[in-house]
Amino acid sequence: MNALTHGLTAATMCICVENPEEFDAFQERYFEKFQPQDQIELDLVKEVISAKWRQERMWSLEAATIDFRIDCTRSKSTRPGFSRHAPAPPSPSWKSLLRPAQSKVRSEESPAKYCKCFNTC
Repeated sequence: MNALTHGLTAATMCICVENPEEFDAFQERYFEKFQPQDQIELDLVKEVISAKWRQERMWSLEAATIDFRIDCTRSKSTRPGFSRHAPAPPSPSWKSLLRPAQSKVRSEESPAKYCKCFNTC
Protein backbone atom coordinates (compact mmCIF):
# COMPACT_ATOMS: atom_id res chain seq x y z
CA MET A 1 0.00 0.00 0.00
CA ASN A 2 1.51 3.29 -0.99
CA ALA A 3 0.89 6.99 -0.40
CA LEU A 4 -1.06 7.26 -3.65
CA THR A 5 -3.58 4.77 -2.32
CA HIS A 6 -4.05 6.84 0.82
CA GLY A 7 -3.33 10.36 -0.42
CA LEU A 8 -6.91 11.56 0.03
CA THR A 9 -6.55 11.18 3.77
CA ALA A 10 -4.04 14.05 3.91
CA ALA A 11 -6.68 16.44 2.61
CA THR A 12 -8.97 15.66 5.53
CA MET A 13 -6.38 15.12 8.29
CA CYS A 14 -4.25 18.22 7.73
CA ILE A 15 -5.20 21.68 8.87
CA CYS A 16 -3.99 24.80 7.07
CA VAL A 17 -0.69 25.01 8.95
CA GLU A 18 0.26 21.38 8.32
CA ASN A 19 2.04 19.97 5.31
CA PRO A 20 0.10 17.21 3.50
CA GLU A 21 3.37 15.76 2.19
CA GLU A 22 4.58 15.33 5.78
CA PHE A 23 1.35 13.54 6.62
CA ASP A 24 1.74 11.26 3.59
CA ALA A 25 5.29 10.36 4.68
CA PHE A 26 4.14 9.87 8.29
CA GLN A 27 1.32 7.61 7.11
CA GLU A 28 3.54 5.66 4.75
CA ARG A 29 5.92 4.75 7.61
CA TYR A 30 3.01 3.10 9.45
CA PHE A 31 1.82 1.22 6.37
CA GLU A 32 5.36 -0.04 5.70
CA LYS A 33 5.81 -1.11 9.33
CA PHE A 34 2.49 -2.89 9.81
CA GLN A 35 1.68 -3.96 6.22
CA PRO A 36 -2.08 -4.47 6.69
CA GLN A 37 -3.33 -7.59 4.91
CA ASP A 38 -7.09 -7.04 4.98
CA GLN A 39 -9.71 -4.33 5.55
CA ILE A 40 -9.79 -4.80 9.32
CA GLU A 41 -6.02 -4.44 9.63
CA LEU A 42 -6.11 -1.44 7.28
CA ASP A 43 -8.81 0.21 9.41
CA LEU A 44 -6.78 -0.39 12.58
CA VAL A 45 -3.62 1.09 11.06
CA LYS A 46 -5.59 4.12 9.86
CA GLU A 47 -6.95 4.60 13.40
CA VAL A 48 -3.42 4.50 14.83
CA ILE A 49 -2.22 7.00 12.22
CA SER A 50 -5.12 9.35 12.89
CA ALA A 51 -4.75 9.18 16.67
CA LYS A 52 -0.97 9.71 16.59
CA TRP A 53 -1.19 12.61 14.09
CA ARG A 54 -3.80 14.37 16.22
CA GLN A 55 -1.85 13.69 19.40
CA GLU A 56 1.26 15.31 17.93
CA ARG A 57 -0.85 18.24 16.71
CA MET A 58 -2.19 18.78 20.22
CA TRP A 59 1.31 18.62 21.69
CA SER A 60 2.42 21.27 19.21
CA LEU A 61 -0.62 23.39 19.96
CA GLU A 62 -0.01 23.07 23.69
CA ALA A 63 3.64 24.14 23.33
CA ALA A 64 2.70 27.04 21.03
CA THR A 65 -0.01 28.18 23.44
CA ILE A 66 2.37 28.14 26.39
CA ASP A 67 5.04 29.99 24.39
CA PHE A 68 2.43 32.52 23.30
CA ARG A 69 1.23 33.13 26.85
CA ILE A 70 4.82 33.56 28.04
CA ASP A 71 5.51 36.06 25.25
CA CYS A 72 2.30 37.96 26.08
CA THR A 73 3.22 38.06 29.76
CA ARG A 74 6.70 39.32 28.95
CA SER A 75 5.40 42.07 26.67
CA LYS A 76 2.77 43.15 29.21
CA SER A 77 5.28 43.15 32.08
CA THR A 78 7.12 46.05 30.45
CA ARG A 79 3.97 48.21 30.25
CA PRO A 80 3.42 50.91 32.89
CA GLY A 81 1.13 49.82 35.72
CA PHE A 82 1.66 46.10 35.14
CA SER A 83 1.75 44.02 38.30
CA ARG A 84 3.39 40.62 38.27
CA HIS A 85 0.82 39.52 40.82
CA ALA A 86 -2.24 40.56 38.83
CA PRO A 87 -4.16 37.65 37.35
CA ALA A 88 -3.43 36.96 33.71
CA PRO A 89 -6.31 37.51 31.29
CA PRO A 90 -8.09 34.29 30.37
CA SER A 91 -6.40 32.43 27.56
CA PRO A 92 -8.40 31.25 24.56
CA SER A 93 -9.44 27.62 24.65
CA TRP A 94 -7.73 25.26 22.25
CA LYS A 95 -11.11 24.70 20.57
CA SER A 96 -11.42 28.38 19.71
CA LEU A 97 -7.90 28.35 18.28
CA LEU A 98 -8.69 25.41 16.00
CA ARG A 99 -12.19 26.49 14.97
CA PRO A 100 -10.98 28.79 12.13
CA ALA A 101 -8.70 26.07 10.76
CA GLN A 102 -11.46 23.47 10.91
CA SER A 103 -13.88 25.69 9.00
CA LYS A 104 -11.27 26.03 6.24
CA VAL A 105 -11.93 22.39 5.30
CA ARG A 106 -15.49 23.34 4.38
CA SER A 107 -14.49 26.46 2.49
CA GLU A 108 -12.84 27.22 -0.81
CA GLU A 109 -11.47 30.53 0.48
CA SER A 110 -7.80 31.25 1.00
CA PRO A 111 -6.24 29.29 3.88
CA ALA A 112 -4.39 32.46 4.95
CA LYS A 113 -7.70 33.90 6.16
CA TYR A 114 -8.05 31.04 8.64
CA CYS A 115 -4.44 30.85 9.82
CA LYS A 116 -4.23 33.89 12.06
CA CYS A 117 -3.55 31.75 15.10
CA PHE A 118 -2.14 33.41 18.20
CA ASN A 119 -2.63 37.05 17.07
CA THR A 120 -4.58 38.07 20.16
CA CYS A 121 -1.83 39.65 22.30
